[in-house]
Amino acid sequence: MRTSRPIQLTSERRIIAGLAAATVLFIFVTVASLASIRRLETDVASVRHTEEVIAKAQTVLSHIIDAESAGRGFSLTGDTTFLDPYTVAASQLASEVSELQLLVVDNPPQLHRSLAIQQRVMERLSLVAHLIKVRSDEGLVAAQREVSSRRGKDVQDAIRQRIDEFIAAERALFVERTEATHRSTLRATIAAGAGTALSIIMFLVAAGLVVRDYRRSHRAHARVSADNLALNDHIQKAQTALSNARSRLHMTDAAFQNAQEGLVVTGSDGLILSVNRAFIRITEFSEEECVGQSMSQHRSDRHGDDFYQAMWQQLQAQGEWAGAIWNKRRGGETYQAWLSINAVRDTAGAVQNYIGVLTDMSRMQRVETDLERLALHDALTGLPNRSLLKSRLAQALEQARLDGTHCAVLYQDLDRFKAVNDTLGHAAGDTLLREVARRIQSQLRDGDTVARLGGDEFVILLKGLSQPGAAGKVAQKIITALNETFDLDGQPANIGASVGISISGIDGSTGDELLAKADAALYEAKRGGRNTWRSASPLDAAQPMH
Repeated sequence: MRTSRPIQLTSERRIIAGLAAATVLFIFVTVASLASIRRLETDVASVRHTEEVIAKAQTVLSHIIDAESAGRGFSLTGDTTFLDPYTVAASQLASEVSELQLLVVDNPPQLHRSLAIQQRVMERLSLVAHLIKVRSDEGLVAAQREVSSRRGKDVQDAIRQRIDEFIAAERALFVERTEATHRSTLRATIAAGAGTALSIIMFLVAAGLVVRDYRRSHRAHARVSADNLALNDHIQKAQTALSNARSRLHMTDAAFQNAQEGLVVTGSDGLILSVNRAFIRITEFSEEECVGQSMSQHRSDRHGDDFYQAMWQQLQAQGEWAGAIWNKRRGGETYQAWLSINAVRDTAGAVQNYIGVLTDMSRMQRVETDLERLALHDALTGLPNRSLLKSRLAQALEQARLDGTHCAVLYQDLDRFKAVNDTLGHAAGDTLLREVARRIQSQLRDGDTVARLGGDEFVILLKGLSQPGAAGKVAQKIITALNETFDLDGQPANIGASVGISISGIDGSTGDELLAKADAALYEAKRGGRNTWRSASPLDAAQPMH
């Protein structure tokens, strides 16, 4: 008779086997979970390491851009405030490159790239230092020549290319490590999920660990993304700042060259470093003849040594000087100018440059004379206008009062002038007015004045008359001269003239009174048949009867 195995024993074995299996599975899940967690932590650390390497490479690029910008700024402006940023950037670059190499010492390809970056950075710093030395030793022109060469740009482009390759490799490694982090997270999640078959508590613990590490990984990824955005923004701002600096330098140079005043920059020794186009135009020296030369070549012989010694003493004491000065142009011509000089000092207070502003006063005076002439003379005939006539009339009246003589005002109007304008045109009319002015002047003395008030109205001022009757004789001479035929570009024209006369001391004592009386007499001459003259009061027995 067979004896069956007790059910209890079988159940215990199964329970033990289940417990053993559960224990083994628990241990496996635990070990797998712990391994996944350790792997996840390692991947997160790798991601952070990649972030640090990328940030360090960007810092190296930022410092080399700062050093280059500062070096160029000093070379093009001579402003020593650019040297502090250059010194800071140059001193930090060596340690930043060394730290970059330490970060990638376990990555031979990246270590090789970092060594290439270090070589190029040192080469670029050497070129910038050379540019600064050229600016300090040889001046702006030599520095501009050095800047225009492509050596610095080629090295800068090579640095940017090396760093871009370096960052590209790190970003590829970053992607690989991020994917590994995601895989580790997935394995940890699966292990934690399997543990739920053994225990809700184990599942919750494992799930909590996985979720916690997953969130850490996600935050790390978010930080990397945010750092990348911030880094890109920083690079963009740096590039924009560099572009703006170049634009400002260009605008400064344009303003310097296009200024209307002559501008000259010298060193502390008085040798010319730069001049603008206005300075060349005023002095007539070319830029090549100015740069490197002393300002003494522009001196004239109108000032003694004591003048220049006083100027120099004031410059040294106050840092500025301004005043009128006689200079000499290239051709030997002397001219008067207004010169202002200001000293430019470095951070230590020592004079670094002098900036001079030169204004050609002789040319300004010629312009003022021309403007004054336009304001006081008729534009068509060149004769004095009403303003200048009144001034001369006032002077003539005062002189007549002092001398006991008379002055006469002859108010003249042309007859048949409108017919000339209507038949031959306004151009012919203008020609006629100029010829009338010439003929009237030919009948006068040197001290007399003929003025055009507008249209066909002329006024003649006769000074120093001992006999008032002389005014009538002059009026008749003018009428006779204007009765002769005019040749207007091949077209004959005949006109006449009517004249009204007033005499000082008889018809009035002011200019306005004499002009009014002469105008009234002119009206009487026109009523009397034109082509004749009338006086406001009888002149003398010599006056012709009309």
